[in-house]
Amino acid sequence: MAQQHQSDAHEAIHTQIITELVVAAGMDLDAPLSAWGWSPSGVQKMRQLALEMDRWIGHTVEFLGAHMNECNPVNRLPPEVLCMIFQYAAAGDFVEQLPFAAVCRRWRAISLDNKSLWSKVHVVSGDITPRVALNEVAFRLAYAGTAPTDVTLHCREPAPDGYLDPLGDHLSHIRTLSLRVPRDMLQQNLRASLTMPAPYLVSLELVILDMHGVEADDYPIFPHDVFSGDAPKLGTVFLSSISLPPAAWAPLHHLEHLNFMHDSVHMGNLVQVLRACRSLRTCYIKTQGFTLPANWPGTPSPPTGRRRLETMYINVRGLEVSDILRLLFESGLETPRNSHVTWSPLEDAREWLTPRDSPHAIITLHIYPTFRGASYSGARVITMDADDTFRSAPMKLPLTAAALHKFRRVFPSLRRLTIAEHMWPSPQPILPQLDELTIVMNRPTNRDPSGTGAVLGIFFLPFVAGLRWPLPALRVLQLTYLDPTRDNLYLTGQEKIALRGPLIISAYNVALFLEWHLSASQTLDVVLRNILLYEEDGHPDAQRLRSLVHGVDQHLDYHPEGYELGDEPDRGWPY
Repeated sequence: MAQQHQSDAHEAIHTQIITELVVAAGMDLDAPLSAWGWSPSGVQKMRQLALEMDRWIGHTVEFLGAHMNECNPVNRLPPEVLCMIFQYAAAGDFVEQLPFAAVCRRWRAISLDNKSLWSKVHVVSGDITPRVALNEVAFRLAYAGTAPTDVTLHCREPAPDGYLDPLGDHLSHIRTLSLRVPRDMLQQNLRASLTMPAPYLVSLELVILDMHGVEADDYPIFPHDVFSGDAPKLGTVFLSSISLPPAAWAPLHHLEHLNFMHDSVHMGNLVQVLRACRSLRTCYIKTQGFTLPANWPGTPSPPTGRRRLETMYINVRGLEVSDILRLLFESGLETPRNSHVTWSPLEDAREWLTPRDSPHAIITLHIYPTFRGASYSGARVITMDADDTFRSAPMKLPLTAAALHKFRRVFPSLRRLTIAEHMWPSPQPILPQLDELTIVMNRPTNRDPSGTGAVLGIFFLPFVAGLRWPLPALRVLQLTYLDPTRDNLYLTGQEKIALRGPLIISAYNVALFLEWHLSASQTLDVVLRNILLYEEDGHPDAQRLRSLVHGVDQHLDYHPEGYELGDEPDRGWPY
């Protein structure tokens, strides 16, 4: 019935169209076809009417389609919810969001009206030319309007010929700006726009990419007029292969995070910048060398009211402990709450980690093994004093039974200790206050890991009466497995899968270790991190272990305390 009605309607419309067209042509519809005349004006009028009918039909279809589209349950959602769906589906990717704006008129209007939907401008030139990259930034910024915008432009190729600046009209609403570009692109295409005020900018990353083989004196100078000194919300600055800002640059006064990487740093300039950064919380300095002022030490007196940074990372080749202490003093800084310093001489690292003149005793010592590929490469050593001050440094410690004794000066006050199992000490030190002992396990091996007669592991220790390590205050024993694939660039994908963990050990071996090699005044709590027991809970060996301890607590993750202090600042800049 419905099909018959639709067919009749089509026939009626067809008849009506023919009637209108014949009349427009000036012919009599009731006359026989042989009597119809022909004239150019009649044909033209008929075609004109046909075009008007076509437009009317198109408008009618659009009207009906829009009305039907409004009845779609999806389009009954508020515009804000639709935008959230678009943003989630496209993961903030500009290109992935474009198809949503092409679905229908409503979606297009909602997408284009919500400028924050386009507020992530990320252009990394791989296969595209620098000119295309700059144009792409300008094109995407136009979509963002005046919404706070995050801009990333990474381009390795030299600047294109001619002036092309995509940022000039948008510095007033850019929220974060990451530029990794050649020097000529910075000077030719971006220099003018970077003098504009940036009232909403909170983070600036400026990395010059074409400086390989260039002398330090020829590196670009940080312009004194960047943002015309007007960036009141700027809290984070990451600079690489460009000089430090001048101490008079106004945004330094409220800067909270500074990351500086260069071929060399002048200590006098660094002191002046650190003094200017009155709100600084974290500071990362990594250079291949340094220059001391002619009167070092002996720069002008530091400001009154010494400040304390939350985190400081210093990797300056050739720097000595006295230079670090002088840098902090002249900058008006106390020892940071958390610090990591890379030293060349072993003695300097030890002097920094366990300072002789510290008013607070060292109560925590963590010696974490580090790896290059599948082989042991050294240690990351962290100490903490009674004031909760963490110090971290890499050391070329050998995997030997005598390695722990290099820190003998802290033995009387030590309450927490972490060592690799290959460093099981001999002779056994007296640690009267040690409350928690953590042993970092390795994969089982029958090969000397360092070629110096190191212990093969705590489960390979000899069963000899009287060799138990007396730790009278010990309450907690942790056995952990530190993932050797972390920050390890020398492993294949299959090697990482094989080494990642968790490590499987036997409750039988743990029980033997406790019975033969540890002596405490109270029953211990055993904690396993990233380690699983081979035996099930009901197995006799598992029951035997539980009978020896207060409890066994297992965790599938292991986050070594303080380990992140030594992470490379350019590998994981967190802000």
